[in-house]
Amino acid sequence: MTQTTQTDAPFGFSSLEEDLYGEGAGEKVLERLDWVTAQRDRLRGELEKGVDAEMHGKLARQLDAFEAAQTILKTRPLRKG
Repeated sequence: MTQTTQTDAPFGFSSLEEDLYGEGAGEKVLERLDWVTAQRDRLRGELEKGVDAEMHGKLARQLDAFEAAQTILKTRPLRKG
């Protein structure tokens, strides 16, 4: 099992807010949503395989974060640029 790090992202989440309002924002959000969904699915798979209690807690917290990010990205109103 590999730990997800910010460098795994194909784009920096630190620039997300800027990208949400700029030209082409919808496309950028969809790219992020695809990545977040893939990470969430990967974490679910790890949990379903079974892991020790400590790792389960870590993965569950990461899964919660990715599910929250997915919800935000899906429901964020975009300004057309």
